[in-house]
Amino acid sequence: MRRNRIVVSCMALAIFFVAGLNNTRSAEREKTKQVTCTGKVVDEQGNPITGTRIRLYQVTYDYSANTAESELTGEVTTTNGEFSFKTVVKAGSNINGYIVAEKKGLAWGWAEWEMRDDQQRNITLGKSQELGGMVVDEAGKPVPDAGS
Repeated sequence: MRRNRIVVSCMALAIFFVAGLNNTRSAEREKTKQVTCTGKVVDEQGNPITGTRIRLYQVTYDYSANTAESELTGEVTTTNGEFSFKTVVKAGSNINGYIVAEKKGLAWGWAEWEMRDDQQRNITLGKSQELGGMVVDEAGKPVPDAGS
């Protein structure tokens, strides 16, 4: 009789343990959500730019260590100027996204995406311009061969 109680008790503990694991896994799934960022790349007149290379960089912040890590997490090429990125994030995480748009012959553009909710971001690409200048040291003197 005592042996039966031990077996029944062990089986009950096993059932509670398995049920607890399932609840933990369910809670972990609830702590994450899918978010989407859509947008359009346009020129200075508002016309969509097809064939633009769009990259999503995910930046994770660790405030306790005062660090940030950046990782390329997506890349698409626009059709009719439109792009879309989907990602899964943990609730309460410190993650931002930076969307960089590049098209040959135009200046690069970018937008920030706070990756907590769905958002739309439009990026305008302007005409590229040549920049000039010189590299100097701490004393303000030109650094030889720095531009070559």
